[in-house]
Amino acid sequence: MNFENREYDVKFKELISSAFDSGRLPHAIILEGANENTRLSFAETLAKALVCSESEKRLRPCRKCQNCMKAESHSHVDIKKVEGTNKSKTVSVEDIRKVRSDAYVVPNEAERKVYIITAAHRMNETAMNAFLKVLEEPPSYVNFILECE
Repeated sequence: MNFENREYDVKFKELISSAFDSGRLPHAIILEGANENTRLSFAETLAKALVCSESEKRLRPCRKCQNCMKAESHSHVDIKKVEGTNKSKTVSVEDIRKVRSDAYVVPNEAERKVYIITAAHRMNETAMNAFLKVLEEPPSYVNFILECE
């Protein structure tokens, strides 16, 4: 994976790069620690790499292909950012139900669908329970990135 000009923990970059390059990246990743901006920046970089159409995995995200360019402009249809829509920015059961039903629809433009769930630590219990089934047994083309404190 290409972390060019990205400031992340060296060991973390090595671990994620190794798993990504070998095709063993888990379907769900929890990003914690650092600050929120760093976590979200990493989540977006990882999402770009997952939808990138560069054939050489170690060069992903290439930042040149159509998928990378759409991801960079936050307009890629196969990358969904799930943020709490209520006052407290809590991810609600309605938000998760939308994710759950959308996850079973095949990707539109890329080989994968990526869901970035921000502030996952604020997900209420009902939402957690609704998310459990799709998190444990997602479709083969889905990746979840859960950002939390």
